[in-house]
Order: sequence, then C-alpha cells, then structure tokens
Amino acid sequence: DFFALYEDLKVWEYLDYFAHAYKLPESEILSRINEVIAQVNLEIKRDEMIRGLSRGMKQRLGIARAIIHRPKVMLLDEPASGLDPKARLELRNLLRSLRDQGATILISSHILTELEGFCTSIGIMERGRLVRSGSIEQVTAAATTARLIRLTWAGESAAFAQEKLKSDSRISEVNLAAGNGTFRFSGAEEDLAAVLAGLVAGNVRVTSF
Repeated sequence: DFFALYEDLKVWEYLDYFAHAYKLPESEILSRINEVIAQVNLEIKRDEMIRGLSRGMKQRLGIARAIIHRPKVMLLDEPASGLDPKARLELRNLLRSLRDQGATILISSHILTELEGFCTSIGIMERGRLVRSGSIEQVTAAATTARLIRLTWAGESAAFAQEKLKSDSRISEVNLAAGNGTFRFSGAEEDLAAVLAGLVAGNVRVTSF
C-alpha cells in the first residue's frame, strides 16, 4: 500500500527513468511526463526531490509511474493509503477516467466505501478463496444480517399488514397478532422506510415501528 520510490531523484527524473524503462518513444517522453504529472496534480513539485514529498504526494507519484506507459491492466494494492480526502477524490476520478479509456483496473482493498462510485464489481477473498462476488450493492445486501422489526398498530389491520409484508422478498418470519407483531428484514435503511410508508399508505395505523 506504499510505493517504493527512488528518493534521490527529482519527480520528473523518476518518471523519465520509467518512461525509458517502458521503452516509450523518445519523442513522446517529455509530453507524457508533463501529462501524467498534471493528472496527479504534482505540477508544483515537478522539480522537487522525492525525499521532500509528503506521503500523499509520494503516493500520487507512484500512481503517475504506474500509468506513464498507458497500461491496459493495472493491479493496485490500497492505492488511496496515505491520501487526504481531496486526494482520494482526485484518485477516484483518475481511476474512473482510466477505466473509461479502456484500462482494466484490479484494486486490493479492505475498505469497501473507497471502491463505491467507480468499481463495476467486487470480490471478497477469505483464506485464498473467492467467497462472494458481484456489484457492491449485491454483496453488501447479501452480507446484511436480517434484523428483527417490532410493529404495533391501532385497529383491525392484521390481514392487510400480513399480506403486505409477506409479498416483500426481503421480509421473512412474519408473525402478526391483534395489534402487534414482528418480522425480519434484510434490506437497507431506506428500503425499511419504504416498507413503513407502504403500511401507512394501506391505512395501517402504525403506532410503533
């Protein structure tokens, strides 16, 4: 999660070294260096020694090194490590841009919220085996433990409430009696709010939920 850098080089020299190592055409190297430096917002540090950069800046320089040869596939381990919130947003936009340009990017991270907004799919590994995969929404929904919801209402609405609740695939173990009952729900908070709204819209006079 932390790039190894040559601290005795300047920022542009480091990128120049790897541009040559990746055998970029000599005529393109200078413009490509300037381009990636701008992409990671290190213009003001172009001529600075790497040893004097902050950790966040070093992380951005590592990203610049990784993309200088326009790779089709990128493997990144915790690329946002050490970055402040603004730099994390810039990194997310950069990776989204690279993805839109056709690059395939595989990121190793244990913080799912950092992957939201630009990952098309995720996989969860445990002891070397893929135990779950899909979109972030699918994986987090599947991992959510069904909560026990207690419901009370005024009047005779048990039949409607029973029918309404049992029609929802996220609801299980519906147990309603006269004026009160319980059920288990495995969706998100917003989905649960929609369940309550549906009951109220069906004239169930809910007194607690």
